Amino acid sequence: MYKRRKINKDINIVCNGFKQRNYTSRIAKLINSGFKNVIPILDNKEELSMYKRSVKSKEPFKIGIRVAAEEEPSFPFYTSRLGIRSKDVLEFYVDEIEGNEDKFQLKMLHIFLNKGIKDDIYYWSELRKSINLYCQLKRSALSLIR
Repeated sequence: MYKRRKINKDINIVCNGFKQRNYTSRIAKLINSGFKNVIPILDNKEELSMYKRSVKSKEPFKIGIRVAAEEEPSFPFYTSRLGIRSKDVLEFYVDEIEGNEDKFQLKMLHIFLNKGIKDDIYYWSELRKSINLYCQLKRSALSLIR
């Protein structure tokens, strides 16, 4: 689309979900070629290390974190969704992101609820946890979008 002049390098591109090596390599290539608003949403803690190795941009690149939502106990399985567990996000930020803002900056938190937006206790509980986590992170992560 860029070659056909349908988009420019200022377009916002959010790269979400589980990413195999081919996908993360293409994301790094976009960033390295000058796309300024590409935001890979980290689906796991290991994903950031790939971007650290592959992105050669002189400007800090943007990242997001997918927060794992806990499935409802009524599901046949009770496990977290893809993403980084909410209890691990702050520690991950401090250990891996904070102090490296000259290389990459946290811009976004993302949460996916398997059953969607519904007016029930599960939805409101997960939303409340996510908002609280965002508020805690925002105190340190000044680059986090409001």
